[in-house]
Amino acid sequence: MIAGFDTFPDELRDTTEVTVECVSDETTPETCGRWEETFEVGTPEAIMMDAHGLLHFDGLPTECPECGNYVLLAYNGVEVFKEP
Repeated sequence: MIAGFDTFPDELRDTTEVTVECVSDETTPETCGRWEETFEVGTPEAIMMDAHGLLHFDGLPTECPECGNYVLLAYNGVEVFKEP
């Protein structure tokens, strides 16, 4: 996942529950119902940030099951951009 964060987002710190939401282009709502689902991740270590500021999500979806969006999703409200 490409994110380029300077510090680990507080919204994802020490959490074992993550809500993933599709934040696809709102101008075409007919392609997606703004899918949202909450997942138990077991341990906070399931979300990691590497030395380059990139976030990695172990066991969490990185694509919307409704519209196939894989470029921009929100994890606990933190929007994460992934290069296509």
